[in-house]
Amino acid sequence: MANIQFPITVTEIDFQTEPPISAKGFFTSGKPGMTVAVRSCKKEHGDKTRLGILIGFVPIHMGARFEAEDGKKDVGRLVFTNTGSNPAIFIPELNEVVLGCESWWGEIKNEKELKEITNEDINNVWYVRAMKELASHHEGEK
Repeated sequence: MANIQFPITVTEIDFQTEPPISAKGFFTSGKPGMTVAVRSCKKEHGDKTRLGILIGFVPIHMGARFEAEDGKKDVGRLVFTNTGSNPAIFIPELNEVVLGCESWWGEIKNEKELKEITNEDINNVWYVRAMKELASHHEGEK
């Protein structure tokens, strides 16, 4: 990436963004309308697992880049892009939408999969275990 020398002259602004709600996510699979078991991380929602409906994927990360005109390093267009999306899940019992990044959730394919998402389930997710391992090493260093 080239270093930008300020000031710059922006001759055009371009938005290459996704629609507000997309049927396809960046890193997550799933289809809008599918039923999910969801446990919100919001304190006011408690530790209860609820039925949810995947609405779709919403942009949550944006990026911008400066594209210089040929032969001019300080004149060009500014381009905004969506660099990440997240599942939006409607929870009918709460009449609220939560994002995938603020909940624990998984697809319900049949009745047997409609179960509680427990603390044990959450603690067994690979990145939760990794963070706890890092935290314990950090605690040991003090």
